[in-house]
Amino acid sequence: MPTSNQAFDSHLEVWKREQTTPWSRVRLKVEIANLLRHVGQSGLKILDAGGGNGYASISFAQHGCDVVVADYSEAMLADGRKLMSELGLDKRVSFVLTRLEDLSSAIHNQEFDVVMCHNVLQYVESIPAVLRSILRPLKSQGIVSITCLNRYSIAYHQAFLRGDLQAAKAVIGARETKTIFESTARALAVDELVKLVEAQGCTIQADYGVRCMIDYWGDNERK
Repeated sequence: MPTSNQAFDSHLEVWKREQTTPWSRVRLKVEIANLLRHVGQSGLKILDAGGGNGYASISFAQHGCDVVVADYSEAMLADGRKLMSELGLDKRVSFVLTRLEDLSSAIHNQEFDVVMCHNVLQYVESIPAVLRSILRPLKSQGIVSITCLNRYSIAYHQAFLRGDLQAAKAVIGARETKTIFESTARALAVDELVKLVEAQGCTIQADYGVRCMIDYWGDNERK
């Protein structure tokens, strides 16, 4: 069930609008705040795996981190280069066009203190294959930060965001949902994701819910 790069290319403007919404800005701030509980914010080498236009990496680059954004959407990467140039961060952030499964050949022998893989695993064909690939360049004792769709949230979205209790009841137990890229994405429970990550030799330090209040409080117009 992989999502094609054309889906991301053709929805670049949709994604950019989404990034400016209050709820997306809150989500990003919470994601970064959670990550900063475990790492510093300066002097790091960071891999943003599946990072699109690099929007999530801006605050790290602004604090002196060197970031490599790897993605397979040419449109996303082109927009990222433009964005970083406008922000004066083009010396701090570089972009690599690659499928995550082919990451090693694209980044060569680089090593990273932190690997971010945010809202990516729901779109890939094989989660174990992608995890192996993005963890390979992570330094020993490095940190990997992963976010993905929570399958228990699907019914909540229907009930609270859309106000449709019948639709919420119908999707209880669902493991897939539609996204803003007009594609189907898988959703995992936390314990499912933990097992997948631990199977790659990682030790879980913490898990967090990042969108509970902002997603479930009223509809988007009210927010």
